[in-house]
Amino acid sequence: MADLVIAAGGFRLVRDDPEDERTFDAAAAYVPVLGDLVAISGNGEVDECDATDANSLVEPVGVVSAFQQIRTNAGAAGYRVSCARRALAEGFTGLTAGATLFTSTTAGAIESVDPTGAGVTGKVVGFAVNATQVEFILPTL
Repeated sequence: MADLVIAAGGFRLVRDDPEDERTFDAAAAYVPVLGDLVAISGNGEVDECDATDANSLVEPVGVVSAFQQIRTNAGAAGYRVSCARRALAEGFTGLTAGATLFTSTTAGAIESVDPTGAGVTGKVVGFAVNATQVEFILPTL
């Protein structure tokens, strides 16, 4: 496995289409991080995407581009997450230009090698533009 590395505090969108972005509530136990790859959980919230078939989070819907902490009706802390689906992002390190990128078996991560094996379904999420930038091409909802 070769999960991508994001420089500390370095993830940001260079270009995106605001009409192609969606906002979701985050699953109760999920604390979002910029650059996380997310999927929709069974109750319509987002959680970290994971290429392991044993869970329901194998289909990526976006990369976390912004989030805010909110209070739910019950007073508990939660998050609202903005997800970009087609965007150019930077802040990565050590990428090879042109490399196809995939979902990872590490929750929320992106990897540069298609994860294969029994019980794993890697999905293409984009490609490396250069050593620090990724073009995300996720399916529309």
